Amino acid sequence: MIVFREFTTLEASTIDPSNIGVFNPQSSALKEAIDDLEWPGSSIQITLQPVPPSVTFRGDGHGDLQIDFKYYVNTDLLVAFHCDHQVSYRYKYKFLHATTSNIPTSVIKDNRGSKLTIGRGGMLKVQHLVSVARPSISHSHVDSAGYQQPSRIAYIEFFVKPEEDEATGNDS
Repeated sequence: MIVFREFTTLEASTIDPSNIGVFNPQSSALKEAIDDLEWPGSSIQITLQPVPPSVTFRGDGHGDLQIDFKYYVNTDLLVAFHCDHQVSYRYKYKFLHATTSNIPTSVIKDNRGSKLTIGRGGMLKVQHLVSVARPSISHSHVDSAGYQQPSRIAYIEFFVKPEEDEATGNDS
């Protein structure tokens, strides 16, 4: 499911108690990590652990690949992180890939952030900040006085259901 909403920022500081993990990677780093884990028909395991604060993407197929985002090591890649206890869920690669495959180039170029939230039961919500130009009579968003009109900021939400595998998922 894709949802469009208008907002001003993506912040991990607005924690909903029903969420068990929230992290904000740079959109370009998230897209690259998911692209690198490509094994058609496979699953990607996302693990969040509070100590040391990190997010791990792990894919396996004809081998395995693991990509770690360590919060205190590189805060440029992982901007914000919140997790009280270790959680781990598996998601179909094709559904995770769909959340990043068509990120607008402006989002990647401006290196806007994305926000990933894991809720109870492992439901993954992926949000991306996007600029939405305001409709204007004149072209190129410059008003009659010559001032640049600001674009509106919105976000796109994707929801990804975890695989049904009791051995890999936990949110207790």
